Amino acid sequence: MLASLDAQTSGPVNTVLEGDIVNAATSAPVTLARARLDQGQNDPLYAKADSQGHFAFENLAPGNYSLTVEGPGFFQTCTQVTIGVQALPTGRGKVSTNTGAVLASKSLDVAFSQSTGADGTAHVVAKVPVLPYAAITGKVTDPRGLPMMNCTVVVFIGRPVEPGHIRKWPPPVTNGTFDIVRYASAQTDERGEYRIGPLEPGTYWVVADRDGLGWPGWESVDRATWFPAATSRDAARPLELAAGQLARADIGIVRRTGVSVAGRLTMPPGAADSTSSAPEGATHLYTSLALQPPRNASMNPNGPFTSTRKDEFEFSDVVPGKYTLWALTRDASTDLYPANQKPLYGFVREIEVGERDVTGLDVALQPLRDLPGAVTFADGCSPVPLTIRAVNHGPIAAVQVTAATGPDGRFVLSGLTSGQFGIYVSWPPSAAPRTGVASIHLGSRDVLKEGLDMPYSGDENLQIAMQCAAGGGSP
Repeated sequence: MLASLDAQTSGPVNTVLEGDIVNAATSAPVTLARARLDQGQNDPLYAKADSQGHFAFENLAPGNYSLTVEGPGFFQTCTQVTIGVQALPTGRGKVSTNTGAVLASKSLDVAFSQSTGADGTAHVVAKVPVLPYAAITGKVTDPRGLPMMNCTVVVFIGRPVEPGHIRKWPPPVTNGTFDIVRYASAQTDERGEYRIGPLEPGTYWVVADRDGLGWPGWESVDRATWFPAATSRDAARPLELAAGQLARADIGIVRRTGVSVAGRLTMPPGAADSTSSAPEGATHLYTSLALQPPRNASMNPNGPFTSTRKDEFEFSDVVPGKYTLWALTRDASTDLYPANQKPLYGFVREIEVGERDVTGLDVALQPLRDLPGAVTFADGCSPVPLTIRAVNHGPIAAVQVTAATGPDGRFVLSGLTSGQFGIYVSWPPSAAPRTGVASIHLGSRDVLKEGLDMPYSGDENLQIAMQCAAGGGSP
């Protein structure tokens, strides 16, 4: 059956768009599919494909249209088509989910041909491929083989690293060949079963983790576990999924006892203890500490937190491995809400935990301070006022600070806490020609690639170099 558009123009009496929907992996016709045709603000037209994947629209007005085709088990393919004038022999079809999210790494060739019949009917014929999606199913069990319900199972896709590409902060997890990017997630049911899809073809890693609220089925020694039974992504087994493949990834939660990591806090010389309004012998100062595995992409990585009002601290049940140790001292007398309490001192250091308890780890807290910086523009690029934003991606304090550049390009970022910061630059829409970020450095550190660890003990200023660009860009 032909779908038609009410005649609203003086175009050809019968202009037809028809086509075939085929499986991009096998070239076989796709049944139970449909096509949608959109033009501006007009209501869309729909056509159901027959058993051979064939669809048709007739009585179309000349003009530009968006053609979207889809079918059960397939991603959508969307392309542009021109009706009533010479059509291009091929086009590029964007591949997207049914929610409209475009798969940036995928596009398909859509073939067009056009002819005019003896009766004057204009025919545009399209061959539209659609990509079958993959899925991962599996079961999560505890060390005794019992199902783990309400686990969060997350899949990460490997995006090939482009030569010369600058991975902007926060940098993705990487194994040198792939950037490991979070793709989708699901919860296990009462049988411990899960299903995640639709997934594009590619390389995937799967991890099972307790949900954000915690699940009583998890014991303190249960670890976030990568498929099939690994406590780190480096030891996990990747899944290579082809178009339309259904893969199974059963995960056995790893139960592993950790070690103790303990040490002593040292306040900076002359540091106050904010005891003026505290009970005798007490202090309003307290220090939060966190161990975070570097470049760990899971929701709740195997890194503990602790807090202390003393000059001693201890982490218990730490899994051996490499960590970043973060510390932040706040003054509880400044506000009832911890996020608003004044931060005073911080600490950051890389450590490695072995199979034995760690004792005597010294944490020399440093005063938190403002970070001055300056912006320079490339020759021929007109200076414009910029907004500099520092966002903390660390595990303790989720803060964001901003500063505006002055006429001389200088700025000061105030209120920085302990953590890993990304530096972001924005400019007024009226800036012409548009500018882009060429580089950001703090001393020898490339902030675009490595981010910014605070507190910073050096005396260099943040240096941001801008360039003129047709489209502009920001980290």
